[in-house]
Amino acid sequence: PYQEMEPLMRDIAKSYDNLELYTFTGFYKNAIQFAKAFPDKEFDVIVSRGGTADLVRSLNDTPVVKIKVSTLDLLRVITQALQCSSRAAVVSYSYIGFAFGKLPVELFQTVAKFLRLDIRTFSFETPEQIEDTVKQCARAGYDLIVGGAATRDYAVAEGAQFLLITSSRESVEASIQQAIEQHHLINDVLDKNRLFQSVIDKSGSAVFIFGEQRELQYTNVAARKMLNDVERMEQFLSRGISTLQDTGTLHLIKKLNNDFYEITGGILQVRQEIRYLFEVHFRAAGYRVSSFAKLEDPEDIRQAQSLPASSELYL
Repeated sequence: PYQEMEPLMRDIAKSYDNLELYTFTGFYKNAIQFAKAFPDKEFDVIVSRGGTADLVRSLNDTPVVKIKVSTLDLLRVITQALQCSSRAAVVSYSYIGFAFGKLPVELFQTVAKFLRLDIRTFSFETPEQIEDTVKQCARAGYDLIVGGAATRDYAVAEGAQFLLITSSRESVEASIQQAIEQHHLINDVLDKNRLFQSVIDKSGSAVFIFGEQRELQYTNVAARKMLNDVERMEQFLSRGISTLQDTGTLHLIKKLNNDFYEITGGILQVRQEIRYLFEVHFRAAGYRVSSFAKLEDPEDIRQAQSLPASSELYL
């Protein structure tokens, strides 16, 4: 967010092996340019601060780690400001991101009074409100403004002195460490996903997964190998979702282009989202099917016959 942070980050990065660091200085509009210049996943993790980090996160799918402002970071700059002027004010978001979470500026002002730091706060919600908030602060007679990098140009334009809220070495180093840990965690999850994906793709069973709106979300290699039958099977399974919703499970035989398929279905729940899973197995004529498997369109399956002293069926 400000030029002075760049050499600090580069110095910290030297302490880590296999860490490749690229630095870009800017905020808000620069973040939009950054997101357009570098596609998703160009980097493993992006480290930024404040509203710029929020904006980058909204424009890019790459994980974003936010540099926190420690209590000492803020108290240090406020103490310095009050030593320079008795008419100093903080211009910030309606919350301030501390290492332990977000602290509303009203609560911060209470803490400042408790510490006998007499300083006024002016807050804004969006970047577009920064200029008007700074003007309001200047009209109120405050001649020294404490704020983030995005506030600096507006403060100078109003003829006020400006002190930048900087992040300490400890805060920056903590964010880099968090970025590395998050990257390793994501890689571990991706490795497990690749393993599960490989197992499913090597399975002889065709797998179909539908979303809550009955839209097909996933098919494995075996399902895609059904070629011309895929679309018809997809339509048939989509209609079977109603049965799944009523009973929770599904087990039947489907005849498709003179081939027989044993179908099992179940419901998956990932967090609060429902998925419908179907496994389709090709079954040759003469395969023994358990009695609880229902025959889909049994009148079309002429070779099905009950066997004496058996509750199973042959196709």
